[in-house]
Amino acid sequence: MTLIRFPHGIDTLRKQLPCAAFSRENWAGVTQAIDAMFAGARTTLLRVATQCTERLELALPFGGQQAVFRFGETGPPPGTPKLIAGAVFDSRQIEPFGMPRSQTAWATGLVLHHGAPWTWLLLVESPETPTERNATAIHTLLRRNADDLRRTFLVSHCLGTPDEPDRETIEASWDPLPFGIALLSDRRTILAANTAAEDMISTRRFFVPPGDTDTLRPATMRDRRQLYRAVERVVGGDSNSEALGLHGLRHGAPLPITLLPCGHGNGLEPCGAPPPRRLDRLIAVIGKSQHDLSAGCCGG
Repeated sequence: MTLIRFPHGIDTLRKQLPCAAFSRENWAGVTQAIDAMFAGARTTLLRVATQCTERLELALPFGGQQAVFRFGETGPPPGTPKLIAGAVFDSRQIEPFGMPRSQTAWATGLVLHHGAPWTWLLLVESPETPTERNATAIHTLLRRNADDLRRTFLVSHCLGTPDEPDRETIEASWDPLPFGIALLSDRRTILAANTAAEDMISTRRFFVPPGDTDTLRPATMRDRRQLYRAVERVVGGDSNSEALGLHGLRHGAPLPITLLPCGHGNGLEPCGAPPPRRLDRLIAVIGKSQHDLSAGCCGG
């Protein structure tokens, strides 16, 4: 495996993080940016089952085989990394249980989120064992960017869950986006908003100033009815997305808004868990149409 671009490729990787923070589907841009740095690499955002019984088991697909790593309750064997969020490990450090160490497959991983029943990893695999220099470079890449990658994961996957990050983290992750995005409660309280959204919400043509209640409230009764009904459909589970346009106080082009649910279907729920009857969070994308979002979130 030949090293192509490192550390210059980090700029491309970091440009993808705000888009990934906005939508789980956009993590493909992150994995592709890492692949572009290392010839032959295959990077995957991977969810694996975590069984917290007498032992902690983590099953990883190395080289097309299922390798099960087992750690005792007191922690991993000496010399192996702890399986905690932010840990970086590779297949040289952990001996698979129940299968010989592969001589052809190699991988390094970053633990993005660890808990029951799922652990999420960013896994970089290679069809062949890399040189020491390249293996160190990949390990260094994940270690140096672990905090940013973990924050991006928390924003993209953990909104509306007990692991939801604080407002400052959410807003910092979304601020580079070229459109407005806000996290709302089911009563339209603004829980977080990037700078583009704050600028649009302060536009009196379309919105009443949020004031002390920090509530998203359109300027006209017509727009309020339209928005309130759309919010109720999303949080009530009757719609996976709602696209609308606010006409505001004067004639002109409407302001597009897309409402999206969050807090369920994020890959953190126990197996077979039913969806909640009502969500208490949703995302409002302001100033970018649903069609434009489908074409790519990071475009201007």
